Amino acid sequence: MLSFLVGFMIDSFWISLIGGTSFLFLLRLVVAVNSKVTIKQFLFVLFMPCSLGFYLTFPDSSRFKLIYQLIFVVFFLFTLIGSVFVFYTHFA
Repeated sequence: MLSFLVGFMIDSFWISLIGGTSFLFLLRLVVAVNSKVTIKQFLFVLFMPCSLGFYLTFPDSSRFKLIYQLIFVVFFLFTLIGSVFVFYTHFA
């Protein structure tokens, strides 16, 4: 059971690190390409950390923003589970 939990924590860490970063970046890229924004706003949406550029550029609520927030929360939960692995390896 312990090996299963450690494996789950490791998988969660990699999912959040690689999957979350690239998938959320692709979603921001799709929104920025489909909307009519300037180059400065385009780069602001893509490269601001923690999706700040996305939330500041597109303040109105839409279905896509709701989907983005749900996916953001899922990857945040994977990050929390993966961070437990860091504490496990440090204190074990």
